[in-house]
Amino acid sequence: MTTFVKIENTEYVRDMSTQAVLNTDRQGLQQFQNTRKRLLAQKNEHQDTRTRLQKLEEDMQEIKQLLQVIAMRGTNGN
Repeated sequence: MTTFVKIENTEYVRDMSTQAVLNTDRQGLQQFQNTRKRLLAQKNEHQDTRTRLQKLEEDMQEIKQLLQVIAMRGTNGN
């Protein structure tokens, strides 16, 4: 059975079987996880926006090329 001993003036405990120091701040852990989830969502949204912008730029370049082809045909009388 694992025994934990509270470390004075902290939110840490020591696992006496392994001598590991463990953080018992569950609220802090939840806050960290929420922040991490929010930042990951923002990162994904930013990447999606960059991908959409890149696709839009490619589409605009294609439209520009097609318009140039149409314009060349118009000036050649074809």
